[in-house]
Amino acid sequence: MSENQPSWMQDLEKICEQSALQANCYLYEMEMTGNGAARTLRVFIDKDGEGAGVEDCSSVSKFLNEALDEKDLIPGGAYMLEVSTPGVERILRKPWHFEKAVGRKVWLKTKVPMEQLGVTEPSLLKAKQTEAQLASFSGGQLVLEIKKGTFQLPIEGIEKAHTLFEQLKKLKP
Repeated sequence: MSENQPSWMQDLEKICEQSALQANCYLYEMEMTGNGAARTLRVFIDKDGEGAGVEDCSSVSKFLNEALDEKDLIPGGAYMLEVSTPGVERILRKPWHFEKAVGRKVWLKTKVPMEQLGVTEPSLLKAKQTEAQLASFSGGQLVLEIKKGTFQLPIEGIEKAHTLFEQLKKLKP
């Protein structure tokens, strides 16, 4: 959540974090979408190791419903609650999302052509999106690997990013 969010959204994030912790999970991301009675609170949870499952989502949903009914902090009343995992192709927004994705293949879209972000690889100069292996993340810098070498991007230059599903290749008998 950013600092310029309404205070009720910041309070909501804290309640979501606490509900996830009660189920031995952590809050990966949350978002409120839609308008009026068609609003949806989406809460994405995860667990280190084996990842969160259906039972975890159910537990967090139960804890969250109880806490939200007690606090009644969402203005406007009606909304739908969805609790799920972030999935295989998970959104990368926060620095710790990138830290957890090190070693994974990612898709990135930059705010400006990569040349303006210091990338010198000729095939990427005018590009605003690419797929690469996230080799490391430190000090706000992503180190990415492609077939032609390694390059860096500052996290501030990223508009959108998510991990990519890589299907295991079948071995020939």
